[in-house]
Amino acid sequence: MKNGTLIPLLTAALLLGAHPLAWAQAQAQASADSGGTNSVAAAKAPARRNVIEYVDADLRDVVRAMSRQAGMNVLVGEDVSGRVTTRLVDIPIEQALKIILESKGYVMSYDNGVYQVRSKASLANEPTETRIITLKNTSTAVIAPIVTQLMSRQGKVQLDGRSNSIILTDTPSSLKTMVPILEALDTPTPQVMIEFRLLETSKNPLLNTGIKWSGLTDGTYKVNIKDYDLSKILAGGPTAFAAGATILTTPELTATLNFLVKNTDSELLANPRVVTTDNTPATIKIVDQEPIPNFQFNSTTASFVLSGFDYKDIGATLKATPHVNRDEFITLDLQPEFSNSAVSRTFSLGAGGGGSVDIPVISTRNVQSQVVIKSGHTLALGGLMQKNGSYAYSKLPILGDIPLIGYAFRSSDKNKTKRNLLFFITPTIIPSGGKTGLEDQIAQLKGNRLDDFVDGQSWLGNAKGYQIIDFGQVVKSRPEEYDFERNLPMRISGPDEPLAPTTTSARNAERDAAKEKALMEALEENAEPVQVTPHLAPSVR
Repeated sequence: MKNGTLIPLLTAALLLGAHPLAWAQAQAQASADSGGTNSVAAAKAPARRNVIEYVDADLRDVVRAMSRQAGMNVLVGEDVSGRVTTRLVDIPIEQALKIILESKGYVMSYDNGVYQVRSKASLANEPTETRIITLKNTSTAVIAPIVTQLMSRQGKVQLDGRSNSIILTDTPSSLKTMVPILEALDTPTPQVMIEFRLLETSKNPLLNTGIKWSGLTDGTYKVNIKDYDLSKILAGGPTAFAAGATILTTPELTATLNFLVKNTDSELLANPRVVTTDNTPATIKIVDQEPIPNFQFNSTTASFVLSGFDYKDIGATLKATPHVNRDEFITLDLQPEFSNSAVSRTFSLGAGGGGSVDIPVISTRNVQSQVVIKSGHTLALGGLMQKNGSYAYSKLPILGDIPLIGYAFRSSDKNKTKRNLLFFITPTIIPSGGKTGLEDQIAQLKGNRLDDFVDGQSWLGNAKGYQIIDFGQVVKSRPEEYDFERNLPMRISGPDEPLAPTTTSARNAERDAAKEKALMEALEENAEPVQVTPHLAPSVR
């Protein structure tokens, strides 16, 4: 009976024990047969969200648990207490902890790797410190609004414009937060030198018809440009400037300007330079002020009476704002403008004999654009056209009026031109040394024969390296020195030869010798013994 009962029980136990193993093997076989279907489904499943949820939990326990999870060193004050009920989704733990503490009236500050949790009342009782921060690269007016937002309730700020300093009075914890921020903001501001070239060139050549007896010239002119393909330089063919803009490197700019100035009807109108700081607008004006009359109507005489003048800038104006980017790239906000008053209109001042006045018509051409360009490269803007036209007729008296053959004795000139303004703008980031490249141009003045007019004590003489040389001093390795007594350069033949006496010194010596001779003659005539100490010229050794 016992054996009959035991056998069915053992059989059932074996079946139940084997069932999980069989189920696991079946699942493994199914996964292998599916070819990784489960892994693909897991990849498509939504990412797990970070949820922070507490229900009526102790605040100190919440701070302890969250700081442990984030790996933060947290010091909790003894007065910190309360209950927390919150649910925050996908928020960093540090930010979530600050939100929870601020909702309960507590503040978490950071100092030397440790977060401190304190009540706002304890912060009010914290002693204050005063620090003086002298700014080297930024003005106090720029930093003051930022400091005001970073200060605590106990903080005070004072500005000293004379020394460009900020006097901060605040708690030590607030000062430790503000000072690194101020040091990071007080960095040198990049400077940009903007060189502006304004070139005006003719679009169409002159069209001449007839015969001019005053003179005949050969109209053939051969243009040959070697080593440079102008169509490639202009990045769009000969009409690239009319189409808009192109960017040129330094060799391409040199070749383009040389070609336009030498081989076309072009004129360089201006070439100024200006230096500005990053994000600061710069304006270059090459203008004349055109007076525009103002009139008031006189009801008594029924005419207009001159009441004054308004002055309008006529010429070229460039407004540029540079923004220095990484890798020596510059973003330029440009607004070049050119205006002229080539024509005028006549207006009557009234029917009662008031006369008339010519009012100039001001033509303005401008472009507004933004471009990213590398430091030292040149942006060429074009397409600002102006049409000019004229007609001239001349003839020889009597002969020019003869039918048929009179055409040989008269001529007509039709002058139709389109003037195209080309703006060449070259921004260059100035290095920290402050050199702008003008030093090289000053050094080239020596080749322009300007040394004979250089004063050694002037800014140009200082830039060229002139030094004041005492008489008798040996000059080394200087082929040419300056004679400050005559304001002329002094030539010497060798690198280690002493300075020769100047003509002025020689004249002084002759004058002293003449005075000595005249005095000796007068003494001999009077026959009175007088001891004489003559004034001699300084000797040069």
